[in-house]
Amino acid sequence: MDVRLVESGPIHAVGLVTTCFESELSVDVPRLWGWLGGRVGDVSRRLDPQRQVSLFLGRRGDIYTEFVGLVVPEDAPTPDGMVRIDVPAARYAATDHVGQDVQGSYRRAFAWIEQQGLAMPPHERAFHHLEWYREPVLSGELAFEIWVRIQP
Repeated sequence: MDVRLVESGPIHAVGLVTTCFESELSVDVPRLWGWLGGRVGDVSRRLDPQRQVSLFLGRRGDIYTEFVGLVVPEDAPTPDGMVRIDVPAARYAATDHVGQDVQGSYRRAFAWIEQQGLAMPPHERAFHHLEWYREPVLSGELAFEIWVRIQP
């Protein structure tokens, strides 16, 4: 699977957030996807009804903050009990992922960035990477698009 450069304008999303230990991500994030699936009807305006996004919001030691949500127009309302995230315009190294070796796909993107003479922000920083999923997210085989932010 090839890695490519993607330019993106600002991304606006509404959804749900978890903050947990790294060891709990494999339970907490799918739980968020399940809750979000039950709340899709609460989001009145979506830009792409076929895609959902997962955003890395930061890390402190072994504590991670992750967001799952739906991309909306800039002026879309935020439903009660949900949060709004605004990701600034950026460039990303993008690659498709299928299967269980998620870290292998990330390593491939990281290596490509280095080979291109580019750099990425520190891993602890928000929006270090995004993952794009087709609906329904919890449909079986693990398949999504990875975007790793390129440092300006």
